[in-house]
Amino acid sequence: MEKTPLRAYLELHLSVFLFGATAIFGKLLTDRGLDGYTMVWWRMLFTLLVLCLLPGMMGELRRLSRPVLWRLSGIGVLVAVHWILFYLSVEVSNPTITLCCFSTITLFTALLEPLFNRTRPSWMDILLGAAIVPGIYLVAQATLDKFFWGLVLGLLAAFFAAVFSSLNKLVVSETKPMTITLVEIGAGWLFLTPFLPLAQWAAPGDKFWPDGLDLAYFAVFSIFCTVLSYILSLRALRHMSAFASNLTFNLEPVYGALMAAAVFQDHRQLNARFYLGMSLILVTVFAYPFIKSRFLKKG
Repeated sequence: MEKTPLRAYLELHLSVFLFGATAIFGKLLTDRGLDGYTMVWWRMLFTLLVLCLLPGMMGELRRLSRPVLWRLSGIGVLVAVHWILFYLSVEVSNPTITLCCFSTITLFTALLEPLFNRTRPSWMDILLGAAIVPGIYLVAQATLDKFFWGLVLGLLAAFFAAVFSSLNKLVVSETKPMTITLVEIGAGWLFLTPFLPLAQWAAPGDKFWPDGLDLAYFAVFSIFCTVLSYILSLRALRHMSAFASNLTFNLEPVYGALMAAAVFQDHRQLNARFYLGMSLILVTVFAYPFIKSRFLKKG
């Protein structure tokens, strides 16, 4: 098996750090009066505008074959559903809880990736994914009484993230990462737009138009935490499995929790069980590359 380049790991970790900040920006924007659905709609629109302004993007888009365009568009709808669930979870709980639910991505991916690739499942990947479950159980025990719906929505968001990342692995070689991001974000935004009036009707007290500070948040949100982070993660995905990528993404709760503690003081709502659970998750994340390399040598 070809060794994963160090650059791919570095790009993936930078991507994970930037993704960890998305929950923070989402919370800042919803605290300022935007509901989760409207905030995701604006985020996708701002990201789409940034991508469209990049030189050569329209030419790349025109060169896509229709089958690839439809496949990427379908994945974009899954991305949009994932984001809605993610930010609804943040809205009803807090960024730390939502990000911790993301640790289940590894278990979901261990089951889904072989199904999509029509390959035999790796029992080692399934066992490593399942090893995260005790950590999630402790996190759930520590937070279930206050944040039940945040946990449910966060787990659903993790499932959809596992689905679209596994599908992205199948199409990542079809075109450039920026083009993939443009099509998926554009398709997700188009999917959300018809339901926007319904979202506004369901949250009549929330605002629709972002103001000056909101625009500054969206600029950082779109350029760094969406465009750059997605491109880096797709570049890294060319050199590793979706499972290995998503296992690294379990560091997203750590980065996000540290940022949430600094910005929102989330750590004051959490107890020792939560941190023990997070520690178990981290041990599994850091153990994976060593176990995988030894397993491959023996194979």
